[in-house]
Amino acid sequence: LGYLAMDPTVAARLDGICRERGYATMHDMEFVAANAFLLFFLALGISHISIGILDATSKGFRALDDYHKRNCVSYILEIIGCSMVLGLQIIHGWDLIFYNEDLTNDQRLGLCWAALYMCTLYTYELVYRLRTHWQLAVHHLVSIFIMLLCFFNWNDYPKEYKGVVRMCLIFVCHASMEQLCFIALFAHRILPHDKYGSLLRSLHFWAAITSYTVKTSVFFITWVLWLPVAFPKQDNSYTWFWKYVFPILNILLLFVQWWASNVFYVLSRRFIHSAKDVAMFERLTMPQTAYYYTADVNLHRRKVSEGLHKMWKQGGRKVSKSRRESSGASASKPNRTRSAKSYHQTL
Repeated sequence: LGYLAMDPTVAARLDGICRERGYATMHDMEFVAANAFLLFFLALGISHISIGILDATSKGFRALDDYHKRNCVSYILEIIGCSMVLGLQIIHGWDLIFYNEDLTNDQRLGLCWAALYMCTLYTYELVYRLRTHWQLAVHHLVSIFIMLLCFFNWNDYPKEYKGVVRMCLIFVCHASMEQLCFIALFAHRILPHDKYGSLLRSLHFWAAITSYTVKTSVFFITWVLWLPVAFPKQDNSYTWFWKYVFPILNILLLFVQWWASNVFYVLSRRFIHSAKDVAMFERLTMPQTAYYYTADVNLHRRKVSEGLHKMWKQGGRKVSKSRRESSGASASKPNRTRSAKSYHQTL
């Protein structure tokens, strides 16, 4: 078959058959399952290589605990994976998205690889992370579920693939255009905040702006492409999902995406460089920021604890001084007025 496919005439006939049927060899479920395992182990290999390189080159990475180290490795995987998927979307899906043209055999294969890699990457991240926010779990599970349903619909009804695949291509842009977000998160964990505060603030700010813009735009474009899929000329076994379930999942995903975008905006306001920035920062209360980003809760508690201890220490000195002045500071009774430092050590 490979020898015959080299003949331009035979290759054209094979491509015509594939175009008529609407799918390529990639749609064989056994082939997809095998490649999912390969991509999973590829992600595992990239994780170990990233840990080795970061341990050898970054002091900031070595200072992190295991939870944040794994998060940093996940950010690297997401940057690589999202870039690969976006490239496959542009190369193989451009004609379908903008011109509604039929897909060639190579284009079908490339788009299947894009969807398969995105699903595998999200599954790996859910397993690899030590702890997962419920918002991140909802985002990944909803995305995987919709991509798989699109794939099954394409497999079972190959001649009706255009509307479903076109909508799914735009939907995957929720994930494939998040490179700046992961770069900002990675820099937030690795770079010292006092030295690179200006850079980190810019990264978080523009990550928030691009995230809000891309997510909202994809949300509305998806609705336009959803109409012919949910209300086709002839219903199939997947029409009920696109008509009743997909709208709920799409709205849920948008709110999760807005929550993530707000996290970047909140983080961008944490870096203070001038008196004006101080005034802006004071309007953002610590409970608000702690709500949006769990990692900042411990920082908030440490700052509050240090501040209260400093105030108590100064107050304790004043009280001890006043007591000594009123009672003559008798040295025979040292246990009655303990210093703030000794009391703190006892606690």
